[in-house]
Amino acid sequence: MTQQPVALYRCPICSSSLQPARPTWYCENRHAFDVARQGYVNLLPVQLRHSRQPGDTPASLQARQRFLNAGHYAPLQTALQHLIQNKGNQPVKTLLDIGCAEGYYTAALVDQVQQVIGLDIAKAGIQQACQRSRNIQWLVGSAYHLPIQDTSQDVVLSLFAPTPFAEVQRVLQSDGLFIVVKASEGHLYELREALFGQVIEPQRQAVDSANLQVQHQAVLAFPLTIKPDALDDLIQMTPYTYRAKAERLQTLRQQVLTAGFFTTQAKVEITVWHKSKYEKAEANASAD
Repeated sequence: MTQQPVALYRCPICSSSLQPARPTWYCENRHAFDVARQGYVNLLPVQLRHSRQPGDTPASLQARQRFLNAGHYAPLQTALQHLIQNKGNQPVKTLLDIGCAEGYYTAALVDQVQQVIGLDIAKAGIQQACQRSRNIQWLVGSAYHLPIQDTSQDVVLSLFAPTPFAEVQRVLQSDGLFIVVKASEGHLYELREALFGQVIEPQRQAVDSANLQVQHQAVLAFPLTIKPDALDDLIQMTPYTYRAKAERLQTLRQQVLTAGFFTTQAKVEITVWHKSKYEKAEANASAD
């Protein structure tokens, strides 16, 4: 792994500068965080945990890994690679993926960015992610208390993950991008119809985007042909596994087993937020 700049990370306890080094990371106030054998660092202090094992369960993460490794969401992975490649004339030096889970999308970007950080609150996900790439700094941490220095990131990603706008604006450089991927209307419609009968689309939540403006927004749609073994993985990696009634789930499994496959469509909304490059100039002007 290449040497990271000292100013890239900050202590999750006191917010002072955090020095990456092996075998232990230290901040200026001597808070210590050991580098795990797999290479990740746990920067989630106990006071930021809301449960004993926060984040996705190991079973859900393993199902997600199998499903994504099979290539079902490869069109989304490719779309992200194109977005990063076409960001602008300047190469992307730093990229942070918040809620990276087991690192499928994160690892696909490592050849396009000088320094990639993958962060998730689930330690089991980060442990899996370490198997994908040793050229990424994997961190256990909170998206709402990012252990990342101010204005240190060119790009921040959030794929089906939290969107903590205040924290993202803090860590993004001027002219940086926040790329958000969420389920669009009609996403996995046939699957949801089979499991729940009536399909109710989630309502959009208002966001406090402040210095972020929408630069680009598009819906990416692609077909999915799901075989019986992949059906359980798809359900397990979504909240549907907790919400679906057992009899509906069993009926769907039997139908797919009989037919040999199930067809549905993935529809995801990709929004690229741009941090105003004039923010710093305005702050300097007010200081004068």
